[in-house]
Amino acid sequence: MADQLRHATEALRKALVQVERLKSANRALLERSSEPIAIVGMACRFPAGGQPEGLWEMVAQGRDVMSEFPTDRGWDLDGLFDPDPDAPHKSYTRYGGFVDDVAGFDAGFFGVSPTEALATDPQHRMLLELSWEALERAGIDPTSLRGSATGVFAGIIVQGYGMLAEEIEGYRLTGMTSSVATGRVAYVLGLEGPRSRWTPHARRRWWRCTWRCSRCAPANATWPWPAARRSTPPDGIRRVQPTPRASARRPLQALRRRGRRRRLVRGRRDGGGGAAVGCAPVGPSGVGAGARLGGEPGWASNGLTAPNGPSQQRVVRAALDNAGLSPADVDVVEGHGTGTTLGDPIEAQALLATYGQNRSQPVWLGSIKSNMGHTQAAAGVAGVIKMVEAMRHELLPATLHVDQPSPHVDWSAGQVALLTEPQPWPAANAEGRARRAGCRRLGFPAQMRM
Repeated sequence: MADQLRHATEALRKALVQVERLKSANRALLERSSEPIAIVGMACRFPAGGQPEGLWEMVAQGRDVMSEFPTDRGWDLDGLFDPDPDAPHKSYTRYGGFVDDVAGFDAGFFGVSPTEALATDPQHRMLLELSWEALERAGIDPTSLRGSATGVFAGIIVQGYGMLAEEIEGYRLTGMTSSVATGRVAYVLGLEGPRSRWTPHARRRWWRCTWRCSRCAPANATWPWPAARRSTPPDGIRRVQPTPRASARRPLQALRRRGRRRRLVRGRRDGGGGAAVGCAPVGPSGVGAGARLGGEPGWASNGLTAPNGPSQQRVVRAALDNAGLSPADVDVVEGHGTGTTLGDPIEAQALLATYGQNRSQPVWLGSIKSNMGHTQAAAGVAGVIKMVEAMRHELLPATLHVDQPSPHVDWSAGQVALLTEPQPWPAANAEGRARRAGCRRLGFPAQMRM
Protein backbone atom coordinates (compact mmCIF):
# COMPACT_ATOMS: atom_id res chain seq x y z
CA MET A 1 0.00 0.00 0.00
CA ALA A 2 2.83 2.38 0.88
CA ASP A 3 4.56 1.64 -2.44
CA GLN A 4 1.38 2.35 -4.36
CA LEU A 5 0.97 5.65 -2.54
CA ARG A 6 4.58 6.60 -3.33
CA HIS A 7 4.12 5.75 -7.01
CA ALA A 8 0.86 7.73 -7.16
CA THR A 9 2.47 10.70 -5.41
CA GLU A 10 5.44 10.65 -7.79
CA ALA A 11 3.16 10.39 -10.83
CA LEU A 12 1.09 13.32 -9.56
CA ARG A 13 4.23 15.37 -8.94
CA LYS A 14 5.48 14.72 -12.49
CA ALA A 15 2.06 15.58 -13.89
CA LEU A 16 1.99 18.89 -12.01
CA VAL A 17 5.49 19.73 -13.27
CA GLN A 18 4.36 18.99 -16.82
CA VAL A 19 1.22 21.10 -16.38
CA GLU A 20 3.28 24.05 -15.16
CA ARG A 21 5.67 23.65 -18.09
CA LEU A 22 2.78 23.63 -20.58
CA LYS A 23 1.15 26.64 -18.89
CA SER A 24 4.43 28.53 -19.16
CA ALA A 25 4.72 27.61 -22.85
CA ASN A 26 1.13 28.73 -23.48
CA ARG A 27 1.78 32.07 -21.76
CA ALA A 28 4.82 32.61 -23.95
CA LEU A 29 2.80 31.86 -27.09
CA LEU A 30 0.04 34.26 -26.04
CA GLU A 31 2.57 36.99 -25.33
CA ARG A 32 4.14 36.47 -28.75
CA SER A 33 0.79 36.54 -30.55
CA SER A 34 -0.16 39.82 -28.86
CA GLU A 35 3.21 41.49 -29.40
CA PRO A 36 2.76 44.59 -31.58
CA ILE A 37 4.41 44.72 -34.98
CA ALA A 38 6.30 47.80 -36.14
CA ILE A 39 6.87 48.90 -39.72
CA VAL A 40 10.59 49.65 -39.81
CA GLY A 41 11.24 50.21 -43.51
CA MET A 42 9.24 50.98 -46.65
CA ALA A 43 9.96 51.12 -50.38
CA CYS A 44 7.62 51.41 -53.34
CA ARG A 45 7.14 52.03 -57.05
CA PHE A 46 3.86 53.54 -58.14
CA PRO A 47 2.66 55.76 -60.98
CA ALA A 48 3.41 58.69 -58.68
CA GLY A 49 7.12 57.90 -58.83
CA GLY A 50 9.60 56.07 -56.66
CA GLN A 51 9.67 55.68 -52.88
CA PRO A 52 7.22 56.73 -50.17
CA GLU A 53 8.25 60.38 -50.45
CA GLY A 54 7.00 60.46 -54.04
CA LEU A 55 3.76 58.79 -53.07
CA TRP A 56 3.22 61.31 -50.29
CA GLU A 57 3.98 64.23 -52.58
CA MET A 58 1.31 62.95 -54.97
CA VAL A 59 -1.46 62.67 -52.37
CA ALA A 60 -0.47 65.85 -50.50
CA GLN A 61 -0.57 67.89 -53.70
CA GLY A 62 -3.83 66.26 -54.79
CA ARG A 63 -2.41 65.01 -58.09
CA ASP A 64 -4.13 62.48 -60.31
CA VAL A 65 -1.41 60.43 -62.03
CA MET A 66 -3.57 58.40 -64.38
CA SER A 67 -2.49 58.65 -68.01
CA GLU A 68 -3.14 57.19 -71.43
CA PHE A 69 -1.54 53.87 -72.34
CA PRO A 70 2.23 54.37 -72.78
CA THR A 71 3.86 54.09 -76.19
CA ASP A 72 7.10 52.43 -75.04
CA ARG A 73 5.75 48.98 -74.13
CA GLY A 74 5.38 47.50 -77.60
CA TRP A 75 1.59 47.38 -77.32
CA ASP A 76 -0.66 47.65 -80.36
CA LEU A 77 -2.63 50.58 -78.98
CA ASP A 78 -4.90 51.01 -81.99
CA GLY A 79 -5.74 47.33 -82.02
CA LEU A 80 -6.23 47.21 -78.27
CA PHE A 81 -8.88 49.91 -77.87
CA ASP A 82 -12.55 49.53 -78.75
CA PRO A 83 -15.27 51.79 -77.33
CA ASP A 84 -17.66 48.84 -77.27
CA PRO A 85 -17.43 47.31 -73.76
CA ASP A 86 -18.66 44.00 -75.18
CA ALA A 87 -15.88 43.70 -77.77
CA PRO A 88 -13.81 40.59 -76.91
CA HIS A 89 -10.10 40.93 -76.03
CA LYS A 90 -10.32 44.74 -76.14
CA SER A 91 -10.14 47.61 -73.69
CA TYR A 92 -12.89 50.24 -73.73
CA THR A 93 -10.70 52.70 -71.81
CA ARG A 94 -7.38 54.23 -72.86
CA TYR A 95 -6.31 55.13 -69.33
CA GLY A 96 -4.40 53.51 -66.48
CA GLY A 97 -1.66 54.06 -63.93
CA PHE A 98 1.78 53.12 -65.25
CA VAL A 99 5.16 52.77 -63.56
CA ASP A 100 8.16 54.34 -65.28
CA ASP A 101 11.42 52.57 -66.18
CA VAL A 102 10.12 49.03 -65.78
CA ALA A 103 13.08 47.72 -67.82
CA GLY A 104 15.72 49.39 -65.62
CA PHE A 105 16.64 46.28 -63.61
CA ASP A 106 20.30 46.02 -62.51
CA ALA A 107 20.70 42.29 -63.13
CA GLY A 108 24.40 42.18 -62.30
CA PHE A 109 23.87 43.73 -58.88
CA PHE A 110 21.64 40.79 -57.89
CA GLY A 111 23.83 38.17 -59.55
CA VAL A 112 21.33 37.50 -62.34
CA SER A 113 22.56 36.90 -65.88
CA PRO A 114 21.13 39.02 -68.73
CA THR A 115 19.44 35.96 -70.23
CA GLU A 116 17.79 35.04 -66.94
CA ALA A 117 16.78 38.66 -66.31
CA LEU A 118 15.00 38.78 -69.66
CA ALA A 119 13.07 35.62 -68.79
CA THR A 120 12.17 36.83 -65.29
CA ASP A 121 8.75 38.35 -64.71
CA PRO A 122 9.01 42.10 -63.97
CA GLN A 123 7.12 41.40 -60.74
CA HIS A 124 9.99 39.21 -59.52
CA ARG A 125 12.55 41.83 -60.53
CA MET A 126 10.70 44.60 -58.74
CA LEU A 127 10.36 42.35 -55.69
CA LEU A 128 14.13 42.02 -55.46
CA GLU A 129 14.73 45.75 -55.87
CA LEU A 130 12.11 46.86 -53.37
CA SER A 131 13.07 44.29 -50.75
CA TRP A 132 16.68 45.50 -50.88
CA GLU A 133 15.66 49.17 -50.80
CA ALA A 134 13.24 48.70 -47.90
CA LEU A 135 16.02 47.12 -45.84
CA GLU A 136 18.38 49.97 -46.63
CA ARG A 137 15.71 52.53 -45.75
CA ALA A 138 15.27 50.74 -42.42
CA GLY A 139 18.97 51.28 -41.72
CA ILE A 140 19.74 47.58 -42.15
CA ASP A 141 22.62 46.24 -44.20
CA PRO A 142 20.89 43.59 -46.36
CA THR A 143 24.00 41.43 -46.27
CA SER A 144 23.82 41.32 -42.46
CA LEU A 145 20.68 39.17 -42.65
CA ARG A 146 22.43 36.31 -44.44
CA GLY A 147 21.77 33.10 -42.52
CA SER A 148 19.05 34.68 -40.36
CA ALA A 149 15.53 33.30 -39.88
CA THR A 150 14.02 36.18 -41.85
CA GLY A 151 10.73 35.38 -43.55
CA VAL A 152 9.66 36.63 -46.99
CA PHE A 153 5.97 36.83 -47.89
CA ALA A 154 4.62 38.29 -51.11
CA GLY A 155 1.41 38.74 -53.02
CA ILE A 156 1.49 38.60 -56.81
CA ILE A 157 -1.42 38.68 -59.21
CA VAL A 158 -1.72 38.07 -62.96
CA GLN A 159 1.28 36.52 -64.72
CA GLY A 160 0.98 38.49 -67.97
CA TYR A 161 4.67 38.19 -68.77
CA GLY A 162 4.25 34.46 -69.30
CA MET A 163 2.45 35.19 -72.56
CA LEU A 164 5.87 35.93 -74.06
CA ALA A 165 7.16 32.42 -73.36
CA GLU A 166 7.50 31.55 -77.02
CA GLU A 167 9.83 34.52 -77.53
CA ILE A 168 12.14 33.83 -74.58
CA GLU A 169 14.85 31.19 -74.46
CA GLY A 170 15.71 29.52 -71.15
CA TYR A 171 14.75 30.19 -67.52
CA ARG A 172 11.03 30.22 -68.33
CA LEU A 173 10.04 28.04 -65.39
CA THR A 174 11.95 29.93 -62.69
CA GLY A 175 11.37 33.31 -64.31
CA MET A 176 7.61 33.10 -64.65
CA THR A 177 6.42 30.86 -61.81
CA SER A 178 4.97 33.16 -59.17
CA SER A 179 5.87 30.86 -56.28
CA VAL A 180 9.57 31.35 -57.14
CA ALA A 181 9.41 35.09 -56.36
CA THR A 182 9.89 34.88 -52.59
CA GLY A 183 12.41 32.08 -52.96
CA ARG A 184 14.46 34.29 -55.27
CA VAL A 185 14.57 37.06 -52.66
CA ALA A 186 15.53 34.57 -49.96
CA TYR A 187 18.24 33.09 -52.20
CA VAL A 188 19.79 36.44 -53.15
CA LEU A 189 19.76 37.74 -49.56
CA GLY A 190 20.66 34.41 -47.97
CA LEU A 191 17.55 34.32 -45.78
CA GLU A 192 16.67 31.08 -44.00
CA GLY A 193 13.22 31.89 -42.61
CA PRO A 194 9.82 30.85 -43.92
CA ARG A 195 8.56 32.19 -47.24
CA SER A 196 5.27 32.18 -49.07
CA ARG A 197 3.50 33.67 -52.08
CA TRP A 198 -0.26 34.04 -51.98
CA THR A 199 -2.80 35.33 -54.48
CA PRO A 200 -6.00 36.51 -52.72
CA HIS A 201 -7.16 39.47 -54.79
CA ALA A 202 -6.38 43.10 -53.92
CA ARG A 203 -4.87 42.83 -50.43
CA ARG A 204 -2.27 40.10 -50.69
CA ARG A 205 0.41 41.65 -48.57
CA TRP A 206 -2.09 42.04 -45.73
CA TRP A 207 -2.61 38.32 -45.63
CA ARG A 208 1.18 38.16 -45.39
CA CYS A 209 1.08 40.50 -42.41
CA THR A 210 -1.75 38.71 -40.65
CA TRP A 211 -0.45 35.20 -41.15
CA ARG A 212 3.17 35.98 -40.44
CA CYS A 213 3.35 39.07 -38.24
CA SER A 214 0.24 38.67 -36.12
CA ARG A 215 0.49 34.94 -35.54
CA CYS A 216 3.72 33.23 -36.53
CA ALA A 217 6.47 35.81 -36.87
CA PRO A 218 7.58 36.22 -33.26
CA ALA A 219 7.74 32.45 -32.88
CA ASN A 220 9.72 31.41 -35.93
CA ALA A 221 10.93 34.37 -37.95
CA THR A 222 13.29 37.05 -36.70
CA TRP A 223 12.30 39.46 -39.46
CA PRO A 224 8.92 38.83 -41.05
CA TRP A 225 9.17 40.57 -44.40
CA PRO A 226 5.81 41.14 -46.12
CA ALA A 227 7.45 41.83 -49.41
CA ALA A 228 6.88 43.68 -52.62
CA ARG A 229 4.19 42.95 -55.10
CA ARG A 230 3.84 43.87 -58.68
CA SER A 231 0.39 44.50 -60.04
CA THR A 232 -1.05 44.88 -63.48
CA PRO A 233 -1.24 46.33 -66.09
CA PRO A 234 1.79 44.06 -66.68
CA ASP A 235 4.90 45.98 -67.67
CA GLY A 236 7.53 43.89 -69.46
CA ILE A 237 11.17 44.33 -70.32
CA ARG A 238 10.28 43.89 -74.00
CA ARG A 239 6.58 43.87 -74.69
CA VAL A 240 3.51 42.50 -72.93
CA GLN A 241 -0.02 42.48 -74.32
CA PRO A 242 -2.33 43.95 -71.66
CA THR A 243 -5.49 42.63 -73.33
CA PRO A 244 -6.07 39.80 -70.83
CA ARG A 245 -6.31 42.38 -68.03
CA ALA A 246 -8.62 44.59 -70.04
CA SER A 247 -10.84 41.77 -71.20
CA ALA A 248 -10.96 40.35 -67.67
CA ARG A 249 -12.81 43.50 -66.61
CA ARG A 250 -15.05 43.51 -69.68
CA PRO A 251 -17.80 41.15 -68.42
CA LEU A 252 -18.07 43.21 -65.21
CA GLN A 253 -17.82 46.55 -67.07
CA ALA A 254 -16.12 47.85 -63.93
CA LEU A 255 -13.63 50.26 -65.54
CA ARG A 256 -14.19 53.97 -66.01
CA ARG A 257 -13.78 55.15 -69.60
CA ARG A 258 -12.09 58.44 -68.70
CA GLY A 259 -9.68 56.98 -66.19
CA ARG A 260 -10.93 58.96 -63.20
CA ARG A 261 -11.67 56.88 -60.12
CA ARG A 262 -14.50 58.44 -58.18
CA ARG A 263 -14.07 57.14 -54.66
CA LEU A 264 -17.47 56.20 -53.20
CA VAL A 265 -19.07 57.56 -56.34
CA ARG A 266 -19.05 55.24 -59.37
CA GLY A 267 -16.63 53.47 -61.72
CA ARG A 268 -13.16 51.97 -61.23
CA ARG A 269 -9.80 52.29 -62.96
CA ASP A 270 -6.64 50.21 -62.77
CA GLY A 271 -3.00 51.00 -62.14
CA GLY A 272 0.30 49.25 -61.63
CA GLY A 273 2.89 49.30 -58.89
CA GLY A 274 4.65 47.46 -56.12
CA ALA A 275 5.89 47.99 -52.59
CA ALA A 276 7.77 46.36 -49.75
CA VAL A 277 7.54 46.95 -46.02
CA GLY A 278 9.81 45.53 -43.37
CA CYS A 279 8.07 44.47 -40.16
CA ALA A 280 9.51 43.48 -36.81
CA PRO A 281 8.07 42.72 -33.37
CA VAL A 282 8.18 45.77 -31.14
CA GLY A 283 9.18 43.66 -28.15
CA PRO A 284 9.21 44.54 -24.47
CA SER A 285 11.04 47.81 -25.13
CA GLY A 286 7.90 49.24 -26.72
CA VAL A 287 9.87 50.98 -29.45
CA GLY A 288 8.00 51.79 -32.66
CA ALA A 289 4.40 51.98 -33.80
CA GLY A 290 2.33 48.84 -33.52
CA ALA A 291 -0.18 47.28 -35.87
CA ARG A 292 -3.21 45.15 -35.14
CA LEU A 293 -4.95 43.18 -37.83
CA GLY A 294 -8.16 41.37 -38.54
CA GLY A 295 -9.17 39.24 -41.49
CA GLU A 296 -11.95 37.00 -42.67
CA PRO A 297 -12.69 34.94 -45.76
CA GLY A 298 -15.69 36.01 -47.79
CA TRP A 299 -17.95 33.03 -47.11
CA ALA A 300 -21.62 33.09 -48.14
CA SER A 301 -21.67 36.57 -49.65
CA ASN A 302 -23.71 37.78 -52.63
CA GLY A 303 -21.26 36.04 -54.94
CA LEU A 304 -17.64 34.98 -55.24
CA THR A 305 -16.44 38.50 -56.08
CA ALA A 306 -19.06 40.39 -54.06
CA PRO A 307 -18.23 41.90 -50.65
CA ASN A 308 -20.13 40.79 -47.57
CA GLY A 309 -21.43 43.66 -45.42
CA PRO A 310 -21.99 41.80 -42.12
CA SER A 311 -18.62 40.09 -42.55
CA GLN A 312 -16.93 43.46 -43.00
CA GLN A 313 -18.46 44.67 -39.77
CA ARG A 314 -17.20 41.58 -37.94
CA VAL A 315 -13.68 42.15 -39.26
CA VAL A 316 -13.71 45.79 -38.12
CA ARG A 317 -14.78 44.77 -34.63
CA ALA A 318 -12.23 41.94 -34.53
CA ALA A 319 -9.39 44.30 -35.47
CA LEU A 320 -10.49 46.80 -32.83
CA ASP A 321 -10.75 44.05 -30.21
CA ASN A 322 -7.26 42.81 -31.09
CA ALA A 323 -5.94 46.34 -30.60
CA GLY A 324 -7.95 46.99 -27.44
CA LEU A 325 -9.61 50.03 -29.03
CA SER A 326 -13.10 51.40 -29.48
CA PRO A 327 -14.32 52.81 -32.83
CA ALA A 328 -14.06 56.34 -31.44
CA ASP A 329 -10.31 55.85 -30.90
CA VAL A 330 -9.73 55.78 -34.69
CA ASP A 331 -9.38 59.14 -36.46
CA VAL A 332 -9.32 58.09 -40.10
CA VAL A 333 -9.99 55.08 -42.30
CA GLU A 334 -8.09 54.48 -45.53
CA GLY A 335 -10.84 52.70 -47.41
CA HIS A 336 -10.83 50.18 -50.22
CA GLY A 337 -12.98 52.41 -52.42
CA THR A 338 -12.83 50.89 -55.89
CA GLY A 339 -15.61 53.13 -57.20
CA THR A 340 -17.93 50.24 -58.08
CA THR A 341 -21.69 50.52 -57.67
CA LEU A 342 -21.85 47.35 -55.56
CA GLY A 343 -18.70 47.34 -53.46
CA ASP A 344 -18.54 50.96 -52.34
CA PRO A 345 -22.04 51.16 -50.82
CA ILE A 346 -21.51 47.88 -48.94
CA GLU A 347 -18.16 49.10 -47.62
CA ALA A 348 -19.52 52.51 -46.64
CA GLN A 349 -22.50 51.04 -44.79
CA ALA A 350 -20.19 48.70 -42.89
CA LEU A 351 -18.02 51.66 -41.84
CA LEU A 352 -21.07 53.70 -40.84
CA ALA A 353 -22.32 50.79 -38.71
CA THR A 354 -18.98 50.38 -36.92
CA TYR A 355 -16.62 53.35 -36.87
CA GLY A 356 -19.51 55.77 -37.35
CA GLN A 357 -21.28 54.91 -34.10
CA ASN A 358 -20.99 56.36 -30.57
CA ARG A 359 -18.56 59.14 -31.35
CA SER A 360 -18.65 62.93 -30.98
CA GLN A 361 -16.55 63.66 -34.09
CA PRO A 362 -16.85 61.91 -37.46
CA VAL A 363 -14.21 59.47 -38.63
CA TRP A 364 -12.51 60.66 -41.82
CA LEU A 365 -12.68 58.41 -44.86
CA GLY A 366 -10.45 58.49 -47.96
CA SER A 367 -8.75 56.32 -50.56
CA ILE A 368 -5.48 56.58 -52.47
CA LYS A 369 -7.14 54.92 -55.45
CA SER A 370 -8.54 58.32 -56.39
CA ASN A 371 -4.97 59.42 -57.19
CA MET A 372 -3.51 56.46 -59.03
CA GLY A 373 -6.17 53.83 -59.58
CA HIS A 374 -6.50 50.29 -58.27
CA THR A 375 -3.02 48.78 -58.09
CA GLN A 376 -4.48 45.35 -57.32
CA ALA A 377 -1.95 43.27 -55.38
CA ALA A 378 -0.15 46.42 -54.23
CA ALA A 379 -3.29 48.32 -53.21
CA GLY A 380 -3.19 47.36 -49.53
CA VAL A 381 0.36 48.43 -48.81
CA ALA A 382 -0.12 51.65 -50.81
CA GLY A 383 -2.76 52.69 -48.29
CA VAL A 384 -0.53 51.71 -45.37
CA ILE A 385 2.36 53.80 -46.70
CA LYS A 386 -0.02 56.72 -47.25
CA MET A 387 -1.19 56.58 -43.61
CA VAL A 388 2.36 56.26 -42.24
CA GLU A 389 3.39 59.34 -44.24
CA ALA A 390 0.22 61.19 -43.13
CA MET A 391 1.26 60.64 -39.51
CA ARG A 392 4.75 61.91 -40.26
CA HIS A 393 3.47 65.04 -42.00
CA GLU A 394 0.50 65.59 -39.64
CA LEU A 395 -1.90 65.94 -42.55
CA LEU A 396 -4.78 63.90 -43.96
CA PRO A 397 -4.72 64.40 -47.76
CA ALA A 398 -7.88 64.90 -49.75
CA THR A 399 -9.54 62.19 -51.79
CA LEU A 400 -10.04 63.29 -55.39
CA HIS A 401 -13.16 63.30 -57.58
CA VAL A 402 -15.65 63.04 -54.72
CA ASP A 403 -18.05 65.52 -56.29
CA GLN A 404 -21.19 63.43 -55.89
CA PRO A 405 -21.07 60.88 -53.05
CA SER A 406 -22.81 57.63 -53.83
CA PRO A 407 -26.61 57.94 -53.59
CA HIS A 408 -26.72 54.26 -52.68
CA VAL A 409 -25.29 55.02 -49.21
CA ASP A 410 -27.31 56.33 -46.27
CA TRP A 411 -24.70 58.78 -45.02
CA SER A 412 -26.97 59.82 -42.13
CA ALA A 413 -26.61 56.37 -40.54
CA GLY A 414 -23.38 57.26 -38.74
CA GLN A 415 -20.57 59.76 -38.19
CA VAL A 416 -18.40 59.29 -41.31
CA ALA A 417 -17.01 62.23 -43.31
CA LEU A 418 -15.35 62.05 -46.72
CA LEU A 419 -11.95 63.71 -47.06
CA THR A 420 -12.97 66.15 -49.77
CA GLU A 421 -10.32 68.61 -48.51
CA PRO A 422 -7.00 68.15 -46.65
CA GLN A 423 -7.37 68.07 -42.88
CA PRO A 424 -4.72 68.75 -40.22
CA TRP A 425 -3.77 65.74 -38.12
CA PRO A 426 -1.45 67.09 -35.42
CA ALA A 427 0.52 64.72 -33.23
CA ALA A 428 -0.24 66.92 -30.21
CA ASN A 429 -4.05 66.97 -30.07
CA ALA A 430 -6.40 68.51 -27.54
CA GLU A 431 -7.36 65.13 -26.09
CA GLY A 432 -3.73 64.15 -25.56
CA ARG A 433 -4.26 60.74 -27.15
CA ALA A 434 -2.39 58.86 -29.84
CA ARG A 435 -3.43 59.22 -33.47
CA ARG A 436 -4.82 56.07 -35.01
CA ALA A 437 -5.75 55.05 -38.53
CA GLY A 438 -7.56 52.04 -39.92
CA CYS A 439 -6.58 50.60 -43.30
CA ARG A 440 -8.90 48.22 -45.07
CA ARG A 441 -8.74 46.25 -48.30
CA LEU A 442 -11.26 43.92 -49.85
CA GLY A 443 -10.74 41.18 -52.36
CA PHE A 444 -12.36 38.11 -53.72
CA PRO A 445 -13.06 36.11 -51.78
CA ALA A 446 -11.83 37.72 -48.54
CA GLN A 447 -11.02 40.95 -46.73
CA MET A 448 -8.44 42.49 -44.44
CA ARG A 449 -8.19 45.32 -41.93
CA MET A 450 -5.21 46.82 -40.12
